[in-house]
Formats: sequence, structure tokens, C-alpha cells
Amino acid sequence: MKYTPILLCALCIALISSCSKSNSNSGSPAEAKLLGKWHYEQEITDLNGNGIIDAQDYHEYDSVNSYITFNVNGTGTYLSNFDPLQTFNWKLLASDTYLQIGDSSGADIYHIDTLSSTSLVLRDTATSFSNPIVWEVLKK
Repeated sequence: MKYTPILLCALCIALISSCSKSNSNSGSPAEAKLLGKWHYEQEITDLNGNGIIDAQDYHEYDSVNSYITFNVNGTGTYLSNFDPLQTFNWKLLASDTYLQIGDSSGADIYHIDTLSSTSLVLRDTATSFSNPIVWEVLKK
């Protein structure tokens, strides 16, 4: 009888520790917005290096033939007028403020400037004097 409280405590601890959050595949709210097919609307390159988007910095895409798709399993596809269809892996980083496209041996990292259910603006983080700031503007 004197072991009953100890056994009850052990049983309670076992039951509580076996309960955990459901591990669904829904991901974060940012991931939910990111999933799907995005059409490139504009590529904006800071041609004069002033860090401001000027009128001459805009470049229009053919949004029908240039797109990127993010799948729920961390894979995606990319197609443009200049490149054949490509597949890639992706993941969100730093509390969903950065997007990595590719793997660690050859990844591009983008800062997510804007993300809504219909608008995505990515800023390339690989900038330097010879490689100016580039923004990618996409729409669903």
C-alpha cells in the first residue's frame, strides 16, 4: 500500500510525457502562404547602387512563362524563358524571414521583404559592389 502513491505519480508522469503536440505537416503561416505557383512579375536590379528602386531599375518578366512553385515537401520547380525546367529543395530560415533555395553546397538565400497570399518580394542577399541588390517580385 505504501507504494501506491509512488506508482500513481509514475503513471501520471508517464501519461503526461507521452502527450505531445500534434506534428502536422501544415508548417508555419509563412510556409502556408508560400506554397503554390508564383509568377514572376518583375526583377528589380539596383543598377546605380544607391539602394533605392529607381524607374530605370525595373525589368519586366513574361509572367506566363516564368514561374516558381513551392511544394509542401520542401521541393519546388522553376521555369523561365531563359532556363529549362529545374527542380530544387527549399526551406524557410530565421523565423521565416529568409528563404533558402538549393542545398547547403549550392544555395541561394533571399530575404523575404513581402509575403502575403498573393504577393511575394524576395531580395537577393548575395550583394556586393559588383553584384548590386536584386529584388524578385512575384504574384500568385
